[in-house]
Amino acid sequence: MKKLTTLRTKVFAAVMLAMATVTATAQTNGSGKLVKQDRDLPGFTEIEVGSAFSVKVSQGDVIHVTVETDDNYLDKIETVVKDNRLHINSMGMKNPSAMRVFIQMPDLKLLDISGAARIESEGGITGTTLDVIASGASKVKFDLNLELLNSKISGASKVDLNGNASVHRAEISGASNLNALNLKTLTTNARVSGAGKAIIFARDEITAELSGAGSLSYFDNDQLIKISKSGTHTIIPQDPGSGPAEEISAKLETTDAGDSTIVKIGDIEVSVREGDPTKITIGGSELEVDDDGNVNFKRKKQTRYDGHWGGFELGVNGYVNRDGQFDMPEGYDFLDLRMEKSVNVKLNFFEQNFNLISNKFGLTTGLGFEWNNYRFDNKVVLKKEGNDIIDDFESSPRDYTKSKLVVNYLNLPILLEYQTNRFSKKNSFHIGAGLQTGLRIGSHTKLVYQDDGRKKKDKDPGDYHINPFKYDLMVRIGWGKLNLHANYSLNTLFKNNRGPELYPFTVGIALASW
Repeated sequence: MKKLTTLRTKVFAAVMLAMATVTATAQTNGSGKLVKQDRDLPGFTEIEVGSAFSVKVSQGDVIHVTVETDDNYLDKIETVVKDNRLHINSMGMKNPSAMRVFIQMPDLKLLDISGAARIESEGGITGTTLDVIASGASKVKFDLNLELLNSKISGASKVDLNGNASVHRAEISGASNLNALNLKTLTTNARVSGAGKAIIFARDEITAELSGAGSLSYFDNDQLIKISKSGTHTIIPQDPGSGPAEEISAKLETTDAGDSTIVKIGDIEVSVREGDPTKITIGGSELEVDDDGNVNFKRKKQTRYDGHWGGFELGVNGYVNRDGQFDMPEGYDFLDLRMEKSVNVKLNFFEQNFNLISNKFGLTTGLGFEWNNYRFDNKVVLKKEGNDIIDDFESSPRDYTKSKLVVNYLNLPILLEYQTNRFSKKNSFHIGAGLQTGLRIGSHTKLVYQDDGRKKKDKDPGDYHINPFKYDLMVRIGWGKLNLHANYSLNTLFKNNRGPELYPFTVGIALASW
């Protein structure tokens, strides 16, 4: 019993943490009224920005900085110049309507962007030298006219550059992406590592140092050529011309050099590899043509982990005593149920999946509504009396044809699931177990009776000493979209010392899944 109490305490703490997270996420404190404010700042040539700011930079004769956000958040956006660098920071902002900064400056020497910030130029930025440092999930889109450009791109950042530069020195790492196909340079030196990707243009010379899964693509002879072999490569373009046509630049992704060629235009991919069949991929379908002209068509199968939570479910619900029996505690026989009429309904409207191992084992969470109908076997008029619940039938005796207690919950599951077939959800056995937490969002009793030959229904909302939270052990098993589930509550239906010690359970089947 002590171990069970400890377990319940830990589970309750986890439930409270999960619910607090959901509540905090749902908070919206921005007023929704956007205003702009000009900031009087000293001169600077460097910009450092993070968080989720959206910044636009233009070139002009004087320094001018304008901030746009909710009127109650203006004092929470900090713009400070220190050592010739403008620092843009936010302080304690929750769900602002906008976080925009407009900057005009004569000369830009360095840009350091991080977090989920975005920055773009309005018009071209002209100068001698510019250093661009991008990290996190930041995005940069600039039009430049420079002599020397140094770019250092990491994390999952994405940098899109246009214009001209005599020399471009680039470092691309992590899962970052550099698109400088429309930045015309004389020479480009690029170091690409991790899963980084770079697309560049150079007229005279390209030096590429590749490692890991990094790749570099360049334009020459009217095509985009890709290098993915690790090592140092020195390339003298033969005929880069003036760069790719605009429509090709927007759609064409890569064409490999050497013994393999890959061309991508939108969702269409053509792959030609020495000794292998030619493959044409369109969306989720693949066409193979071998050297003898034989054609093989096949549909690519999904390998993404997809759990079993979302859907519409129907079942029965009930409760048992502390010994796991259906006998009601002494003095509470009026709570006996008609199990065949005690219907449980679930609408799990949101699902989020996280792959853990090989797309076969993963974690599933989400949100769902649940309706518990406890249909009493007797003619019961459930009432609160002090710290207890009673049957108040004698005070209003009628020929009741239905008497039930209805409890509604908003549920949040944490489900670990194993699937036998990672390629198909429809043709796979699955089994999962986890914890389902519930927040009571409503409860009422319903009485149906005849009065002067007319059918009447009485609903009486109230909490009936029902616990505001529940936390269930959950098991799910099935094949394809056939999904059976069973839940058993670790805490009681009623609050301690406010009713009998009863532990709810549900058993059901999914009628529709998604």
